[in-house]
Amino acid sequence: MRFLHTGDWHLGRTLHGRSLIQDQAWWLERFVEAVAETKPDAVVIAGDVYDRAVPPAEAVALLDDVITRIVRGLGVPVLMVAGNHDGPERVGFASRVLDEAGLHVAGVIGPEVRSCVIGHGQDAARFWLLPYADPIETRAALQQPEVRDHEAAVEASVARIRAAAASEPLQVLVTHHFVAGGLTSDSERGLTVGGTGAVGASVFDGFDYVALGHLHRRQSLADGRIHYPGSALKYAFDESAQAKAVSLVELTAGEPPRVEAVELGAARDVRRINGTFAELLASAAADARRDDYIEAVLDETMMPPDARGRLAELYPNLMRVVRRLEASDPDSDIGEPGTVHVERLSDEQVFERFYEFVTTGVIAEAQRATLHALLAQRKAGETR
Repeated sequence: MRFLHTGDWHLGRTLHGRSLIQDQAWWLERFVEAVAETKPDAVVIAGDVYDRAVPPAEAVALLDDVITRIVRGLGVPVLMVAGNHDGPERVGFASRVLDEAGLHVAGVIGPEVRSCVIGHGQDAARFWLLPYADPIETRAALQQPEVRDHEAAVEASVARIRAAAASEPLQVLVTHHFVAGGLTSDSERGLTVGGTGAVGASVFDGFDYVALGHLHRRQSLADGRIHYPGSALKYAFDESAQAKAVSLVELTAGEPPRVEAVELGAARDVRRINGTFAELLASAAADARRDDYIEAVLDETMMPPDARGRLAELYPNLMRVVRRLEASDPDSDIGEPGTVHVERLSDEQVFERFYEFVTTGVIAEAQRATLHALLAQRKAGETR
């Protein structure tokens, strides 16, 4: 049994306000080519096919085109679940009718987990399609008041799968969740704070392979049995060093999964350039990839005048210009170059950071005293 595992396409996504729809169209063209070349038994899309519940028309048109070309043009069935970014009712529309055409979709959590069988005999695999299980929606759909968190929601659905006692040699779960121990990226909006949205890996015991979506970094857990292929493209600058790929999975009963990365590239890379302002200006002429989406991280104590404007003349897709912030200890409020963990800062520190960013200067003591007085006044008003 061989299938392509992908997910987190996020069709309709933007990067710092710039639409990525053309970049996604370029990538999808290569994806269809990869399906034609690898000739898999199925294509698995593990959620977040869209970037938001009501996607733009061009995103819907892209998905329609690529699914039609794979299912009808290449004769390869597609198995897809809704992620937390998708509108489950929209993704799951007409799913029972589409089954007959070779498009198997699970959009909404229901009393029964949707499934389909791919292959025959000893190569047959039953694919269980479990969309993102929101605790509130799962509790209502399954009428189980004890479901209070994500792990309980997934456990309740998986219990129904186990009760079905399917007889196929291979059992594959396709779902969209954050498994505890997985590594995250900045572009994953919607992960809950403090690990409350995490699901323990043991919930998925008994499956030969768990095809996951949700985390954008390519990674495997549980000795390779639980796998994230990662997002289609780089959707944040902290992903600039990551290698993006889809996964060609080969399953044989009684053996561990074999997973091969199939890299498709990108029309434009998402990357950081580092150095002093003068160094970046001097090196731009020799940069063969100036059309990439760029974050410039400057080794400067003060932001140079019109740094963004001058760099944008050389890098047409310049997204951000920031100063490098260096931390002296791991508990500092400073993280990746150019980023700040705002949740660790006080109100005064947040304002001071904002002031420095806008004015490129340091707030004066008299201004800091005024700020302190205003914040104290606001706090006193809130406690009355």
